[in-house]
Amino acid sequence: MPYELRTEMVRLLEVPEKKRVSELEWLRLGPMRVSGKDMELALDRAREVRGLGAGAVDAGRVPAARMTSLAGTG
Repeated sequence: MPYELRTEMVRLLEVPEKKRVSELEWLRLGPMRVSGKDMELALDRAREVRGLGAGAVDAGRVPAARMTSLAGTG
Protein backbone atom coordinates (compact mmCIF):
# COMPACT_ATOMS: atom_id res chain seq x y z
CA MET A 1 0.00 0.00 0.00
CA PRO A 2 1.43 3.40 -0.91
CA TYR A 3 2.67 5.50 2.02
CA GLU A 4 0.36 8.41 1.11
CA LEU A 5 -2.69 6.12 1.22
CA ARG A 6 -1.68 4.74 4.63
CA THR A 7 -1.21 8.28 5.96
CA GLU A 8 -4.62 9.34 4.65
CA MET A 9 -6.30 6.25 6.12
CA VAL A 10 -4.83 7.03 9.56
CA ARG A 11 -6.06 10.62 9.24
CA LEU A 12 -9.57 9.33 8.55
CA LEU A 13 -9.58 7.65 11.98
CA GLU A 14 -9.41 11.02 13.74
CA VAL A 15 -12.67 12.51 15.01
CA PRO A 16 -12.84 16.16 13.88
CA GLU A 17 -13.61 18.81 16.47
CA LYS A 18 -17.35 19.25 17.05
CA LYS A 19 -18.09 15.95 15.27
CA ARG A 20 -19.35 12.71 16.80
CA VAL A 21 -17.68 10.18 14.50
CA SER A 22 -14.46 9.83 12.54
CA GLU A 23 -14.38 10.64 8.87
CA LEU A 24 -13.91 6.93 8.15
CA GLU A 25 -17.13 6.13 10.02
CA TRP A 26 -18.92 8.89 8.08
CA LEU A 27 -17.69 7.37 4.81
CA ARG A 28 -18.79 3.90 5.93
CA LEU A 29 -22.35 4.90 6.80
CA GLY A 30 -24.85 5.14 4.00
CA PRO A 31 -27.74 7.57 3.76
CA MET A 32 -30.46 7.05 6.36
CA ARG A 33 -33.27 8.50 4.24
CA VAL A 34 -33.99 8.75 0.55
CA SER A 35 -33.92 12.42 -0.35
CA GLY A 36 -32.13 14.78 -2.67
CA LYS A 37 -29.88 16.03 0.14
CA ASP A 38 -28.97 12.48 1.20
CA MET A 39 -28.16 11.59 -2.41
CA GLU A 40 -25.89 14.63 -2.58
CA LEU A 41 -24.13 13.50 0.62
CA ALA A 42 -23.77 9.96 -0.75
CA LEU A 43 -22.14 11.34 -3.90
CA ASP A 44 -19.80 13.46 -1.75
CA ARG A 45 -18.84 10.30 0.15
CA ALA A 46 -18.18 8.43 -3.09
CA ARG A 47 -15.99 11.28 -4.39
CA GLU A 48 -13.99 11.35 -1.16
CA VAL A 49 -13.43 7.58 -1.18
CA ARG A 50 -12.39 7.67 -4.83
CA GLY A 51 -10.06 10.58 -4.08
CA LEU A 52 -8.20 8.53 -1.48
CA GLY A 53 -6.63 6.47 -4.23
CA ALA A 54 -7.73 3.21 -2.63
CA GLY A 55 -8.20 1.80 -6.13
CA ALA A 56 -4.41 1.63 -6.39
CA VAL A 57 -4.38 -1.21 -3.85
CA ASP A 58 -4.36 -4.66 -5.46
CA ALA A 59 -7.22 -6.58 -3.85
CA GLY A 60 -7.26 -9.28 -6.54
CA ARG A 61 -6.27 -12.03 -4.11
CA VAL A 62 -9.13 -11.29 -1.71
CA PRO A 63 -11.93 -13.87 -2.21
CA ALA A 64 -15.13 -12.46 -3.70
CA ALA A 65 -17.23 -13.50 -0.69
CA ARG A 66 -14.87 -11.66 1.65
CA MET A 67 -14.97 -8.50 -0.51
CA THR A 68 -18.79 -8.63 -0.45
CA SER A 69 -18.71 -8.97 3.33
CA LEU A 70 -16.26 -6.08 3.72
CA ALA A 71 -18.38 -3.91 1.44
CA GLY A 72 -21.43 -4.63 3.57
CA THR A 73 -23.49 -5.59 0.55
CA GLY A 74 -23.99 -9.24 1.38
